[in-house]
Amino acid sequence: MSTIAGLTPELDTAVRNELRDGEELWYAGMPSPSRTARKMWPIAIFGLFFGGFAAFWISAAAWGVWFGSGGNKSPGVFVVFPLFGLPFLAVGVGMIEGRVFNPGTGEYLEFVRITVAGTAIEAFTDSSGEFRLTNVQAGEVKLTAFRTG
Repeated sequence: MSTIAGLTPELDTAVRNELRDGEELWYAGMPSPSRTARKMWPIAIFGLFFGGFAAFWISAAAWGVWFGSGGNKSPGVFVVFPLFGLPFLAVGVGMIEGRVFNPGTGEYLEFVRITVAGTAIEAFTDSSGEFRLTNVQAGEVKLTAFRTG
C-alpha cells in the first residue's frame, strides 16, 4: 500500500486501520487557506457583530445586577439575567463546515465520511458535498475524508 494521501508511513498505517471494508483514503491534510478565506468574510463580519451584541448584553445585564438595584433592594431577576447572553457567545464555537470536491470529475461528492482525527466526531456529506462537524475542540485539528466506491 502506498501513502497516496502523503502521510508518513506510521500515520498512514494508523489511518488505514480505522478504515471500514471498502473504504479508501483519498486525502488527508489541511484545506488551502487561500481557497476558503474568501468565503469566510461574511461569516467573520457577522461574527464580529454577533459577538459584540453578546458582550453588550452580558455587560448591560451585569451592570443591572451591580448598580441597578440601588440601596438595600434585592437584585431579583438581574442575578440570572447575564446568563441569557451566554448562548450568543456559544453559537458557532467548535464547528467546522466544508464541502468535498473531486477535481478529477469536477463534481461535489456525496456520502463521504469526514472525521476529526483522534476523536469519534464524524459527519457525512450531503448531495451537494457539504458537511458540518460540531463539538470540535478549539485549536488545530486534522480532518480525514473516507469514501466507499
